[in-house]
Amino acid sequence: MQQVTVYSAQKLNASQTDIIEKILKREFGASKPSYSLDKSLVAGIRIVSSNKKLELTLADILAQIGKSL
Repeated sequence: MQQVTVYSAQKLNASQTDIIEKILKREFGASKPSYSLDKSLVAGIRIVSSNKKLELTLADILAQIGKSL
């Protein structure tokens, strides 16, 4: 299982991390991600896997949420 890091411009709350973790597990089989602040992101988040094969932006995540509604 690949390690995934979630970079965000600001600290994410529990409901945000819960949604991200559910999508990562369901769609990509990823384990619980680690979280890191990245002030270079003006807004939103970026998700990167350890092997760089998975890289998602906020728009990608919103599209996944839309599919599950």
